[in-house]
Amino acid sequence: MNHRITSALTVVLWLACTAGCVSALKEPPDLRQAGEAVQLSRDQVAERLQDASTLFETRKSAPVRRAGEILRSLAATSADPLDACLLLVQVQVWLVEHESDPEVREHLATGAVHAGQWCRESAPEDPRCLYRLAIAVGVQARERPGTGIDAMATMLELLETARGVDPEQDHGGPDRVLALVYLRAPGWPTGPGDPDLGYEHAAAATVIDPDYPPNQLVLGEALAAIDRDEEAKEAYRTALSQAEMLQETGARDALDWHREALDALGRL
Repeated sequence: MNHRITSALTVVLWLACTAGCVSALKEPPDLRQAGEAVQLSRDQVAERLQDASTLFETRKSAPVRRAGEILRSLAATSADPLDACLLLVQVQVWLVEHESDPEVREHLATGAVHAGQWCRESAPEDPRCLYRLAIAVGVQARERPGTGIDAMATMLELLETARGVDPEQDHGGPDRVLALVYLRAPGWPTGPGDPDLGYEHAAAATVIDPDYPPNQLVLGEALAAIDRDEEAKEAYRTALSQAEMLQETGARDALDWHREALDALGRL
């Protein structure tokens, strides 16, 4: 999410794509190329995951890059790479959002997709892998616009499947990201854009967790898209208030949410 805007809110910026179609998902590199699986105790795995998580929590580039290195190594050498891959996707997406070099962003975005694919390989039915892979595909498509057409269909399939199994993950993340896809994608016949569907999914995410600022931000965008501006302003004000309260607790992404709410209110 984290980055200048959360992973769930940034993912759909790729939808401006107008280039030709390139496959969004290609065969990922061999996960084990960095080393053979080694015997790590449960405590050792947990310790390394905690180290990476702590570094990621800093939301500072150098520590977050180090977190990515730890997770990549752990995923490559662990008998069960699921948790490492899940966090690695989030780390890679955050790094994309805080990198100014376009070539580096593209490389990081591709790495996020690979981590999502490794996650799905390790646990094909785990809805968390499907959700995180969908986000990674969206970020990659923004950085590599030629994949955007294929990415739309891929994202929708992954998100709908994840939503069907675990709609409550990441505070209603599947519905939240689906809302953004439908709100920001071009409409028929070019793409699947549909403001009414966007509103339905935004409302569903808000029902799951009304106190999560990104849900209120997406609800505000959806309401504005269907010309309910006063209600949109109220949703943005709610997000602003929630973000302010979270800032007082030191919540890692509250400042970004606060800025987004202010920007959105300024546009209405």
